Amino acid sequence: MTGVVTPTNAVLIKGDPLIEELICKTVTGCTPGVLVQRDTDDTHFKVNTAAGKPAGWLNLSYKKGIGDTYETNQAAEILTGAIFVRALTDASGNITKNDILIADADGKVKKANDDASMNATFPVGRAGETKTYTGSTLAIAVRSEL
Repeated sequence: MTGVVTPTNAVLIKGDPLIEELICKTVTGCTPGVLVQRDTDDTHFKVNTAAGKPAGWLNLSYKKGIGDTYETNQAAEILTGAIFVRALTDASGNITKNDILIADADGKVKKANDDASMNATFPVGRAGETKTYTGSTLAIAVRSEL
């Protein structure tokens, strides 16, 4: 197989991640594949915002699969490093392989379109494949830069 294909049942696509186990504090939108950020202290996380400082990618577990939501005070793996992950986007427009991606609302990613968006946040990765927005949330392979 050549290239990177977004899986339907995994967050980690390729690579050997650094794994940090943190506790889910704020559960809204806490599903595997979203970007997360620090919450009230260094041991807790919540879903990243467009203006947040991403800590990594929320992994799935033997209890939580794609589409499942973590509960308050549930431990979860946060992935970082030179890895490919399955992320989510609902930004309109096309994303082309190797486009720079930045944090968007609700832990999702979007294409960095101009200098203003690059100055507002830092890159979280590069698109690992080309995707066309169809009006609903899409899974996309991302080469992480976290």
